[in-house]
Amino acid sequence: GPRTGRTRKTPNNLLMESSVDSTLTNDSFPHSSRESTSTPVNRSKKDSLGVGIVGPGASGKFLAMSSRQLLNRAFNKFLNKPKSLNGHDSSLVDDVSIAGGSTCNSSAAMFPVNNLASNGEHKESITEDRSEYPEHVLKVFKADQTCKYLLVHKETTAHEVVMLSLQEFGITEPSTNYTLCEVSVAEGGFVKQRTLPDQLKNLAERIGLASRYYIKNIHDSETLLPDENTQDLQKESHVALLQLNPVEVSTQLMVEDFTIFRQIEATEYVEDLFEIISRYGTPNLTTFSALVNREMMWVISEIVAEQNIHKRMRVIKQFIKIARQCKETQNFNSMFAIVSGLGHGSVVRLKSTWEKIPSKYQRLFNEMQQLMDPSRNMSRYRNLINADNVQPPIIPFYPVVKKDLTFIHLGNHSKVDGMINFEKLRMIAKEVRTLTNMCS
Repeated sequence: GPRTGRTRKTPNNLLMESSVDSTLTNDSFPHSSRESTSTPVNRSKKDSLGVGIVGPGASGKFLAMSSRQLLNRAFNKFLNKPKSLNGHDSSLVDDVSIAGGSTCNSSAAMFPVNNLASNGEHKESITEDRSEYPEHVLKVFKADQTCKYLLVHKETTAHEVVMLSLQEFGITEPSTNYTLCEVSVAEGGFVKQRTLPDQLKNLAERIGLASRYYIKNIHDSETLLPDENTQDLQKESHVALLQLNPVEVSTQLMVEDFTIFRQIEATEYVEDLFEIISRYGTPNLTTFSALVNREMMWVISEIVAEQNIHKRMRVIKQFIKIARQCKETQNFNSMFAIVSGLGHGSVVRLKSTWEKIPSKYQRLFNEMQQLMDPSRNMSRYRNLINADNVQPPIIPFYPVVKKDLTFIHLGNHSKVDGMINFEKLRMIAKEVRTLTNMCS
């Protein structure tokens, strides 16, 4: 029946700074096919520290971090947040943040924007409205097509972006003379330009692929995007799998899967197992269970859609790399989904393509396939996740989770001699507790 007083979790946002190449200095940054990089995972509760990395008028540098440090920081951002948050929906994965491309010479604006008042003076830090680190990177252009990269918070307004841009471009005019515009190219090459409200927030997640942010002088009628640049912007909006870094793709998959997995209430497993109909239902568990098939079909579609045999070989090799990285990040759900996609009949039958795969990657694929060996109750997979060197957080392979709970339920009577079988309930509780501990 309906339950009251229960705390439900909603998706939260995660800072993903992994889109920044740690080998780059403040004078060279990768040019993405989209003018902003972000991790649009749902976020709600705002963390409580200002940025304060460098002062206004100075150029900052990105902090060099290894992929393991980035993943640890990503998980820490999850684990340090309460389970009950108030958020709103946005897309889970933003893979354009890891697309390669040309380089735009600029310096990163790493100013504590929460300390800037409208008149340019510093004011008290509103720590409750800003997270510890800026979540997004915005790429802002001028009419002469030069650009700067700005590190901003989700709560940074359009007017604050204008002030930061003026500082980075070295423009001394008042910020009231400028506004932030979004220029986009629609189908057929039609250019649309709109002025954004000064108080508009969440700018990184609002921009489209074939769009750019420009600062515009309100007293000038200059054209922000010349005709010769229209086609370039359209080309930038097309991102191919082979352009993406396997480590970054696996990180984004980890973010998506873990965001959903940690939102699952313990009662959802019970309600799904006993088919209990409640007011809340099992929304997070249903979403998580669908990830395996969705990711598997994504792998199959990417491979069979490629007609060139050499590119198709590279796509398969790319997925093997991604699966290996998923294993390293302990995202076994995505790893098995990718391996299942590579082992699907429509992919395995491509004999000529597989013959071109280097033996190194074929060996990696075979090793991961062996982990899926169903013999002895998936003993290889179970030994892997139960090893001493494998510590939470872990994203388990959901079909195995479902099988274990189902076997406990169907293999034991709910009542024995007319009395409730508490031993069965203890077994289910132990299994659910193990899943909950994987998030801790």
